[in-house]
Amino acid sequence: MLFNHLFPLDSRPLLGEFISNQLIPDKCAMLIFDNGINKMSCNFGSFDSKFEILTISENRSFSFLTPENARISLMNQGECLVEYSCCLELDTQIVSYLARLLSGKELQNDIKTGMNTLVKLLKQTQYDYSCFPYSFENSIKIETNKSEMFDTLLYFELFKNNVHIDSENHVLKETILSEYSELAKKDVDSCSEVANSEECGYLYDIYKTIYCMLLETIIIEFSSKSSLEKKLISLFDFINNKLGAYLEREIAVCYGYLKKVHDIRDVFFKNAQKNSHKLLANLRGMAWDLTHIRMLEYLTAVDISMMNSLFFHYLVSFDKGLRIVLKYYPVDRILFYKTTTYVKFKYPIYDFIKEIDIKSNLSENIESRRALLTNINLDKLIETLEQQLLDLQNSP
Repeated sequence: MLFNHLFPLDSRPLLGEFISNQLIPDKCAMLIFDNGINKMSCNFGSFDSKFEILTISENRSFSFLTPENARISLMNQGECLVEYSCCLELDTQIVSYLARLLSGKELQNDIKTGMNTLVKLLKQTQYDYSCFPYSFENSIKIETNKSEMFDTLLYFELFKNNVHIDSENHVLKETILSEYSELAKKDVDSCSEVANSEECGYLYDIYKTIYCMLLETIIIEFSSKSSLEKKLISLFDFINNKLGAYLEREIAVCYGYLKKVHDIRDVFFKNAQKNSHKLLANLRGMAWDLTHIRMLEYLTAVDISMMNSLFFHYLVSFDKGLRIVLKYYPVDRILFYKTTTYVKFKYPIYDFIKEIDIKSNLSENIESRRALLTNINLDKLIETLEQQLLDLQNSP
């Protein structure tokens, strides 16, 4: 398998593998982090610590290998510098806060301070920015949320096109409102197209799978005082016999929670409290956050495949937990093939989780997971898990 041939190799033999093109098809590339002469130097200046700007790796040095630049590297007997650009992806909360700020609606003082700093940064930055995370997340509920989406995207278009809004009265001239209303309407319509696309369907299934894993992890924690080993056995039994999907980063994150790793449990999972009346909503938000990391990888793959260009996509968010996740289980390298990504992490999962024999557990259950994936009903599984968790919350 392509993935297995490539990832045990260091970068030097990889150059030869790329040139032979026997294992590496067209539209294939690899990012290797913490290695190489290239640096991620996207400079966003100093900004308020209330929000985060983060990308797929915390390591700033990288190598970028394609069949073409591998040939150049070998001819020059050294790695070549790579041209790249950056794009800021504003998450759902940021885009919603931006609309509230520009329309004069009330915001908490600390949020308002952070948003004013972000507005200044976006107006000064040389890099592009988009609201794709907002459009993607809301595309699945467009029929019930169309009016709110229209208003939010209208203010995003006004802001991105530098339209002046009366800062005191928040009024717009009728001609301007008419012109940009058409743009916002097109944005909403494009969300409908996103909702019906194969790519969105894939990412939405990823979101639902992650949500199921988070639900089961919280159920295990709330319902059992067993040892960490027994909790992990329960989690992997769920993965092998009910979920069917192996998502390595998310398994590591759930492990960190069950192990009571401070930053994971007290920052990323801080709102996963048994007595919270917003527990399900909080878990959905966490699932979207983890999905957005995968979305950044996907957007990079699309750029490489469609435009033969390297873009680092940065998520802008008020969530402090995602940076902790990226540091806790960091990416080592990513293989891009067309619009598919294969991620190798710095720590093998079977070395990272030592309490049970992960390698045997996963390898012995490959067929059962494959069988599950062909006919699993994620919506039904979510409904069952949500009810289990609600019952646990209501129990004495």
